[in-house]
Amino acid sequence: MNDEQALLRLQEEIDGCRTAWRNETYVPKRAALILAELHPAIEACAWLYDGDVRQRVQEAGLLVSEAVVEALD
Repeated sequence: MNDEQALLRLQEEIDGCRTAWRNETYVPKRAALILAELHPAIEACAWLYDGDVRQRVQEAGLLVSEAVVEALD
C-alpha cells in the first residue's frame, strides 16, 4: 500500500466513524482522544523529512484534521 492509498484509507475510516456517530449524543472518549492526536502526530512526523516530502506530510495532516473535525462535528 502506498502513502496515498494509506491516507485515503485513513480518511475512509474517519468517515466511517462520522457515520457511526451521526445520531449519537456522545463520542467514545478513547476514540475522541485518538482522533484528536492524529494531526499533531502527523505534524511531528513531518519534521523527520525535508522539502517537498515534509510539505506533503503536513498537507496530509491537514486533510486528516479536516476529516476529524467533520467526524466530530
